[in-house]
Order: sequence, then structure tokens, then C-alpha cells
Amino acid sequence: MFKTTFHQYAESMTNHSVENDSPDTSFPRIEDVLEDDLNLCLINSDSQECNQNLSTYIKTVVDIIGSKSDATYHELSVYAMRLLTSNLFVKNYQMCLGKFLGLIKVFTDVKAFENESDECKTTETDEKMKEFICIVLYLLLKVNNGEEYDEDFKDLLNNIEKPQLYHHLKSLNFITLIANFIVSHIDGEDNCFILIKFCGDIIFQYLFYVELLSDEEFENIVSHTNLIHLLVRNLLNNHETSNQSDDWADEDNLIAYEEFKLLLLINEQYLMKSYTCSTRNKVFDELMTEDLSESSESIKSKISGFMNLLLFHLNREESQIIKILILKFLYLVFTSSYTSKLYYLNDLKILVDIFVRELNDLPFLEEVHKSNRPLVLTYLKVMYPMMMFSQLNDLNESYKKDEIVEMLSNFTILQSDSDKNLNTISDLANKCLTIPWLKKKKKVYNHNNSSASSLSSTPLTTPSSTPQQLHASIYEKPNDSNDSIAHSFTRVASTRTFSNNDYHLHTTVHNTNPINELSDLTIDPSKLERRKSNILDLPNEYLQRRTPKNQLAQKAMKKKAPPPPPSPINFGSQTSSPASSPIISRMSTPGRAPPPPPPPRRRKVNMHSK
Repeated sequence: MFKTTFHQYAESMTNHSVENDSPDTSFPRIEDVLEDDLNLCLINSDSQECNQNLSTYIKTVVDIIGSKSDATYHELSVYAMRLLTSNLFVKNYQMCLGKFLGLIKVFTDVKAFENESDECKTTETDEKMKEFICIVLYLLLKVNNGEEYDEDFKDLLNNIEKPQLYHHLKSLNFITLIANFIVSHIDGEDNCFILIKFCGDIIFQYLFYVELLSDEEFENIVSHTNLIHLLVRNLLNNHETSNQSDDWADEDNLIAYEEFKLLLLINEQYLMKSYTCSTRNKVFDELMTEDLSESSESIKSKISGFMNLLLFHLNREESQIIKILILKFLYLVFTSSYTSKLYYLNDLKILVDIFVRELNDLPFLEEVHKSNRPLVLTYLKVMYPMMMFSQLNDLNESYKKDEIVEMLSNFTILQSDSDKNLNTISDLANKCLTIPWLKKKKKVYNHNNSSASSLSSTPLTTPSSTPQQLHASIYEKPNDSNDSIAHSFTRVASTRTFSNNDYHLHTTVHNTNPINELSDLTIDPSKLERRKSNILDLPNEYLQRRTPKNQLAQKAMKKKAPPPPPSPINFGSQTSSPASSPIISRMSTPGRAPPPPPPPRRRKVNMHSK
């Protein structure tokens, strides 16, 4: 009561002094009073007073940000880093993390109750507090995972050792709490991009260090939360209603992209776990059916919708890490008997165009481009099952055979005594060249016994298969399961393939003059400037201000949707050609137009010229 009265009195006297041109030092400004409170909280490292001081700091930061109409997320990140580098946090980080995760748990429960009832509504102060806590957790992990840091972060990095930090997070059930927090905020109509992004980035930073979740952590995410179901549902719904654009002013697109990345991370965990334990991939469970009573066509529609989403993102993605995550999902699709035939032939041809374009354009021989070699390897590892087990193997007329052979032949001559990756690239190219349709001039197609079916270790699903059988067929032995290269491919974590900043490249590459270095973050409150520091890896729309969703929606409504693509020739009379399974075969008919070339990649902005 006294504090509120004092704040009102100080604010009124400050305004009075301005109106009467009195000296600014006549009365303390409200910001100065609050800053003094912050300094007292941060200096004190007494563990007995840690809880009270931390609570006071969080509340004071929320009050400061809430009192400004033009507050930015950069300012929140400054206050977060001031906390992380303070005596209060460094000396008591275990207690502070327990406090943060306790608040996360409370907010999760409140949000879940709010989604079920209109009686409980979180306040604007609660939302700001959620944002601040998520930013603190994200920056804590990002700074500890970073290779370069400023002098300001030395105390944090020297006094908090990574193994101890992540061991403590694991003991606090960290990953499950974050997953449940995400579930509570994507299960309602008022999804908040900022919270979903920061929580997704927190999970990425956690995986960047641990690479493979423990069995208990993994089981908690996939079995004790509703995360996978909600991610798949939201992505498929967004895919059906959106125009698939990189419109960063549309919050729904931003949310869908973060959900897409998170689902890919979970799928990769399944892929790596499959060699140490027997577990069903629930990502494929959700894609195949939500109810076993659904028709086969309904199941097929869901999977094809997500496959089109993979194709869309692979063609436009800027991040190498995300590309590899997408390719790993495609690898799983093409090495499974059921899903290997689910891509439309026209979509497969576009996918081939993308592979050929990327493998021809990616520089990787010079030392300066050495970082591209894992991506080249991944493309080639996926290319073999894609051409061997998909409908590309069933064509009378091979699609772009000469171009593919020429490209692969250029890779076969690569040999190096010092770099095993170059030798592996050569081996993979030679393996792809052994595919029968790349060696033969013409292939005779047999409707009743496709080569993909005969080469598969498990027969494709028969026309009489029930939805239950379709549901189970994804867990049969993969077509290419005996390949040692495939084993090593699926066991490697994509998160460590490149720097952790690469994960956010697609979101931030369109920004004007983005600054990702930690050294740009001014922690000293006396030097707090409105810089466009992008330590939080945000798009410009959120970097410059805390933009409410309704403003973004109004901005997005002003933009015209692109015109629809021209209809294929004789589209209304399209029929499916018979194959080994009419349920899953999608052959093009002579009446359909040839596939369009893949859209060009989004033009990159020359940051240095701005």
C-alpha cells in the first residue's frame, strides 16, 4: 500500500516538475526509484533472502515494462541479462531456476483452467511475467551454449558449469514443464507467438547440449503430454487454410513455423531412439489417424498434407539445421513400406528438382565452405531411398535421369585422405548410381508387381488392408534398414551440425541490419539504448516493439493473397493409375500437366550493404 502510494506521489511530482520547468532532480523519477530497487536486489547474494529479492526483481521489471507504451523485447532481454549476471543469480542459480520453473508450472495450470472456463483470465501483468521468465531461461541456455561472449557474461559462464546446470535442469523435470507450458498455450484460440517461440527455442538450446533426451524425459514428452497431437492438428489445419507464405506480419504463420520446427525436433528424437529401444513413432501415429475408424482416404489426406508442408519448407528454408531435420523426416517416409508411395508423382518430381538444384549449387569443396558438407551428405542419403522406393522407380520414362546421373558422377571422383566426409559423399553418389532405373534406358512397368514392392523387405499394403493394418505398417522393418550409412545418419543430432544461431536463420534473415552478437547487448542500465539487438532471434515485427496480435492481424489483412495457380489440364477427369495398392498409389495420368519447376529460393538480403 505504501509502495503504491509513493509511486503515485513520485509520478505526480515528476509530472508537476516537468510542467513548471523545474529541475529534473527536484524529485526522483519513478524509473530511478525502481532502478534503485533493482540494484539492491541484484547485489544481495544472501540465500536466505534470495526468494524475496528475486520476486521483487521480477515484479519491478514487469512494472517498468508495463509503464512504457513503447517498451521493446530488447529492453526485456537487457533486464534478463542483468539478472543472469548478478550476484543474486550466480550465487543462487539453483534456487532461482526452481523459482522460475515453479512459476511456469503455476502459469501452465492457470492457462489450462482458462482454456476450459471463462471464469479465469490471466492479466496483462501475468503475460509480461511469462515473457520475462521465458526470456531469462532462453538466454541462460543460449549464453552457455554460445562460443563467443562478451566480458559482461564472464561471471555467469565461469561460475555456472554446463554439466551442473543441465543436470539440475533435468532433476527439476525441466523439459516436461516446458512442454506442458507449450501445450497450454497452443490449445486455445489466443495463441501467443512470443511464448511459443521462446519455449521452442528453449527446447532447441537444451537439445543443443544434451543431443539425446533421457528415456524418462522422452517418455514424459511423448506420453505424458498432449504436445504431438496438438502440433500435428494445428499444422494440418494451418496448412489447409493458409496460402503458405513467408508473411512475417501474420502471427498464425509465425506460430505454425515454430510448431513445425518443434515437431521435427521430436521426430528426430524418435529416429535416434529407435536404435536403443523399441518405441512407436507417435508423430506418424498422429499423421496417419486420430481415430482408427477413419477411412483410408482420410488417413491418406492427412499424411499428404504434411508431406506437402515438408516440400514447401525444404524449398524455402534458410537454416541448414532445419533442412537436415526435414530431410530426416523424408528419409523416414521413403524407407517405410507404407509411406514410400504416398507422395504424388508431380510432387516427387518437384522434390527431385530441389535435390538436383541444391546439390549442384551448394559449395562444399573449399575449406571456407566446409560447413556445407553435412548438408550435402544428408541430401545424398535421402536421395537413394527416394529414387529407389518411391513411384519414381515405377515410371516408364525416367524423370531427369541424365541430369541426375551427371550430377552424381561429379561426386564420385571426390577422394580425400584428410576428410572422411568427401569420401562418404563419393560412396553415397556411387550407391545412388546403382539404382536400376538410372542405368537402364527404359523400364517396363508392371502394375501388379512394382520394383519398389519387390525390393522392399516388407510387402506393400494390399487393397483389402484395414485402417488398423495401415496404422501398424509404418512400424515394419524399413526398406533400407541394413545400410550402415543409414544407421550413422539417423543417430547424429542435427542440432549440433551447425552453430545454434543457424536454427533461427529463416526467421531473422529478412531483418534489416540484424545483430546477433551477444556483445551488442548493453547490460549497464546507464547505457541502456534502443538498439536493434537480436539476441532473442526475433523477426523485425517483434524486434522493434512488443506488437499485440490484433495489430499484426490488421496488418496482415491489408495484404493481398497471391492468385491461385492455374488448374491442371483435364483436372476434373483425373483418375489414379492402378498399382500394387490403390489405397496408397498416386500415379499421374496422361491428362495432367507436367509438374512446375520448384519456386526459387527467397532472395537473401545483403546485410553489409544496408
